[in-house]
Amino acid sequence: MNLAFVLFKYFPYGGLQRDFVRIASLCHERGHTIHVYTLAWEGAVPDGFQVYVVKPRRALSYYGKNRALLHALQQAAKTQHF
Repeated sequence: MNLAFVLFKYFPYGGLQRDFVRIASLCHERGHTIHVYTLAWEGAVPDGFQVYVVKPRRALSYYGKNRALLHALQQAAKTQHF
C-alpha cells in the first residue's frame, strides 16, 4: 500500500517529527511504501522513505507556500493512489 505523509517542516529534534518517523518506519517494516511531502527537510532520510521537498516558485507568504504544498499533494494523489 502507498502511504503519503505530509509535514510542513521536518527536523530531527521535534517531538511530532520523531513520532512520525517511528510510525512511518513501522509501516515500512510491514511492507508499505512511504512517501513524504514537505516544504523543508533537515537531517538524514530514513531508509525506505521517498521524500519530496516542495519548493514554491513565487510564494512569499506562508499561505502561498502551504497552497503550493497542497497543490503538489493533489497532483501526486492523482497518479500515486495513496
